[in-house]
Amino acid sequence: MRLNKFYLPIFFLFCLFIASCTNYNKTDIVKKMNTGLENELIRTIYANDIQDVYEMTNSKHIEIWYYETDLNDDGYNDIITIVRSPLRSGSHGDSFDIWINDGYGEYDEVSSVSVVKILADNPEYNGKIYIANKKTNGFRNIDIKCDNDINLMYENGKYRYGL
Repeated sequence: MRLNKFYLPIFFLFCLFIASCTNYNKTDIVKKMNTGLENELIRTIYANDIQDVYEMTNSKHIEIWYYETDLNDDGYNDIITIVRSPLRSGSHGDSFDIWINDGYGEYDEVSSVSVVKILADNPEYNGKIYIANKKTNGFRNIDIKCDNDINLMYENGKYRYGL
């Protein structure tokens, strides 16, 4: 079946409409996270945590993964991290932190929640993190899919569990 030249623009507009109605960027950012201990900025942000792990624990083990994205469309990349260490992890899971770039090279922590191990030793059990197209108070919502689904929305200067 051939599309008539008249229907082609209508079909194109329909596709754009469907794409704009999608609530989530279908990209699971867990698969795109980088190793934080190899990044100078991440090591600077977590310098105290790294030092505390080395000085206060026998394991001396800390892992940090990060993903950069602009959560509030201000033109500056914000940072989402997962931290696993004896001081930040336990039966409750790992630390999931969100850092907002203030535009002057400083980052403000606007969320720190515990999530069941998103990055498991067996990738089959890894959770998923999606950044929504939908915003709350100018910031993109974040959905975490793991043992229990978590929806984070921005309110009063912090990301909080679904409002």
